[in-house]
Amino acid sequence: MSTAARPAPRESSRADRHLAALYHRQVPAGLVATALLVATARRTLRPADALEIRPIATLHYFLPVIDEVLSDPLDPGYLDCLRYRRASLTPDFVAAIGHQLS
Repeated sequence: MSTAARPAPRESSRADRHLAALYHRQVPAGLVATALLVATARRTLRPADALEIRPIATLHYFLPVIDEVLSDPLDPGYLDCLRYRRASLTPDFVAAIGHQLS
């Protein structure tokens, strides 16, 4: 197996253009971060006896959540709760990215 990086494609794919639409729609980076938090929390905070789900393979997984957060903004207290719960489940990861619990 080669460790060399693949050359970049000469043209963007349809999927890349779809993701670029976030930029053209002027979706704020903070809103994208909120959608990432919500989507990962939904996966991480599932019941222990829930069926196993496949890993996220592409950023397209998050697009419906971004649209959901755009159309129905979440309460800041709820987001703080998600951050706290995620931090309590993954303290090593949280420490590595420099997040601090309030």
